[in-house]
Amino acid sequence: MGVTKRKRIPVDGAGLPTALQSTPDGVVVVDGDGIVQESNPAFVAAMGSGDPTGIALGTLVTRPGDDGTVDDALRAAAVAPWCGELRAADGVWEATLAPMTDGRLVGVFRDVRARHQAEEARLEFLSMVTHDIKGPLTVILGYTELLSDPDEPPSPAMLTDTLGRIRESGEQIHALVSNFVELSRIEAGQHLLDRRPVDLGELLSRLVLHHAPRARRKGVELSLDETPMPEVTGDRPQLERVVVNLLGNAIKYTPRGGRITVRTQRVNGHVAIAVEDTGPGIASEDIGEIFEKYRRAPAARRVDGVGLGLFIARTIAHAHGGDVQVESAPGHGSTFTLVLPAD
Repeated sequence: MGVTKRKRIPVDGAGLPTALQSTPDGVVVVDGDGIVQESNPAFVAAMGSGDPTGIALGTLVTRPGDDGTVDDALRAAAVAPWCGELRAADGVWEATLAPMTDGRLVGVFRDVRARHQAEEARLEFLSMVTHDIKGPLTVILGYTELLSDPDEPPSPAMLTDTLGRIRESGEQIHALVSNFVELSRIEAGQHLLDRRPVDLGELLSRLVLHHAPRARRKGVELSLDETPMPEVTGDRPQLERVVVNLLGNAIKYTPRGGRITVRTQRVNGHVAIAVEDTGPGIASEDIGEIFEKYRRAPAARRVDGVGLGLFIARTIAHAHGGDVQVESAPGHGSTFTLVLPAD
């Protein structure tokens, strides 16, 4: 069914003032029946349906709700200004409708799609966070309940294994919270470095030793192939965060029977720490996205995670004048390399 246009009725002879013509907000004037008389370029572009003059406003936008019509909003605006959200084919608009002295109505439309998208991303993020924390927390609660059963005291071997699993789950929660804290600092512009000499060899040896039990429980071999490394000047806790994120990803995505090797080398005045895994690998078209917030490669979406680790790792590396690079191909594993300037 086609849209019937009514004859255009001039508005004060000269149309909308120049200021309203150039504003990025959509502006529209409708008569008492809700028929568009005048509109600015922003409104025309927002509706995406050509010149809306002579068309009923209700055919261009709808109200979220049961009936979706704007009739009640127009009736309310004839008495006093009405504010609310209206939806067009390609957007969500925060609208204000107000009466004019001659019985017509003026509407101002502001695009709030970005706000809605940000809210959807926030809710999805909170859902993922809740899910990711709930898993290891359930493990902790389950094993502590097992250990506290007075009728079945654990054997020494079982106690050692259980405490290891509790520690691993606690470390997963700690890593998630640390990433969230780091993200809040980055977004608040408070990502500051406490630069001091850092012994990379000692740092790597300790972190690999610390994560070896987690890899072993998953059936993954984790090893360090170290070349003597010079000290670098940097923020030790933040550099640890980078390595922990890279190791955590490698352990998470490498299947049982796989292998993770941490290698170090000097390259053109830089030091490089490479974390090689035999995981599923990443397609070339997805590599550009994995360093964005909340983005993960399609294969990674089958594994728990909120998609912050690589974003934070690269941000920290850039702050040190370095980078995190990746080489990967589907079926051939991945190598993530932290590159830092050598002293």
